[in-house]
Amino acid sequence: PFGEGEYSSTPDSATLDVTTTATWELWGNFYESFSGSGDAYYSKWSEPQRSFLILGNNGAEVNRVRILLSSGGSDVSWIGYIEVTDNVQQMSFTYDGATNTVIGYLDGVATTVTTALGSVPSSIFVGTADLLIGTNEEVALFTARKIGSAKIYNVALTAAEVLTNYNT
Repeated sequence: PFGEGEYSSTPDSATLDVTTTATWELWGNFYESFSGSGDAYYSKWSEPQRSFLILGNNGAEVNRVRILLSSGGSDVSWIGYIEVTDNVQQMSFTYDGATNTVIGYLDGVATTVTTALGSVPSSIFVGTADLLIGTNEEVALFTARKIGSAKIYNVALTAAEVLTNYNT
């Protein structure tokens, strides 16, 4: 697990190909009021190598977790968010480029993902940026949450698979 200000950096790898399908899964407390510029949970987001960024936002968007996707590396193709409720322990997003969908899950249950900008791209730019968990290189965000069991899959898990992961 990671605590406040702690993070992990993993060099880019061909095995982390989330170009057309992906699932991001994370355990932690996502409901607390966010401070500063927000909390970065997952990041492969360093211009011009932008791929994906998942972060908790601050200000008027307290208790929202945002996901940003880029199809071109230097652009922001789509931004969506989920509303986080009290006592949420597990959060997941699945992405399927073939159907241009992102599904959010809280504690294994699908929840509405609201689009804030653009449309879900059919592919995500992969690039060569490092995978960061608990921080974001581009704007120096560090998480103020305790997070753990961070997993990324190069497939879009089904609702049943997400629920199984939550229950085990």
